Amino acid sequence: MAEFKKEMHLRIIATDKVVVDETTDYVLVPLEDGGLGILPNHCPVIGALKEGQVKYHLNGSDKFVNISDGILSIFDNEVALTVTHAELVM
Repeated sequence: MAEFKKEMHLRIIATDKVVVDETTDYVLVPLEDGGLGILPNHCPVIGALKEGQVKYHLNGSDKFVNISDGILSIFDNEVALTVTHAELVM
């Protein structure tokens, strides 16, 4: 039987730097065809990101990152967003 995890690893990678490299329990990303909420143990996905805002949970609070368009990859509790530009919202 598969082991269900309570967290996943999130990486947001822009062309010039790694903007986020954290463990989280929820991510919301803007896709070309609508928003996608991601929880641990999500099925594998590859998707087209559109410009917008990513939301994720970190230590009990919501964090936000503005992104350009790019590619989303989900596999084995690893969520990777590869984008041209990304900026943390303070």
